[in-house]
Amino acid sequence: MTTYSAQLEMFSGTTTTAPTSADVTLVTAQSTATQGVDFTFTDTTVIWPAGPPNSQYAIFHIIDDALFEPMEHFVLTLSNFTNSSAAGNVSSIEINIIDNDPDGIKEILNGKNVLLIPNPAGNKATLITNGAFEFYEIRDAAGKILQATNIQNQTATTISLTDFSNGIYFISLHSATQTEMVKLMKQ
Repeated sequence: MTTYSAQLEMFSGTTTTAPTSADVTLVTAQSTATQGVDFTFTDTTVIWPAGPPNSQYAIFHIIDDALFEPMEHFVLTLSNFTNSSAAGNVSSIEINIIDNDPDGIKEILNGKNVLLIPNPAGNKATLITNGAFEFYEIRDAAGKILQATNIQNQTATTISLTDFSNGIYFISLHSATQTEMVKLMKQ
């Protein structure tokens, strides 16, 4: 099996007068991927030095296998902030693992060009495509374009829905040769 390294970039956002740190931990209760089988991650503490805004990284590893699998995910949580206005806050991020095996995306899509999961969605959804689309637009029920995003033939894109009210929206995907529309329900 091959293992690929990846990194979660965390930007400090503001100038700090003292070093700032945050613990990055794995939350297995919210994961569909399996530690040691689909990925590896060791809990760590990231430290931003005093000074201007800068980035720090938490490293994780994705394990490549020969299995056709649906998209899986694991959750990393940032907590125990020190010397920060974020002190006491807990934040998390979901890392999605998309199968790269031959026909893996075809199997996830099950004959479709587009899949939106979850749907209904909360504050984010993942748009999985056959890789043939250049951009998508999100429209409200009246047809007004609320967001347009270039995806340059990606097979998976996370859509943030935090600025959208609960309701029904339509995502239209476009390429030079095809257009596809998906109904999105935000709860």
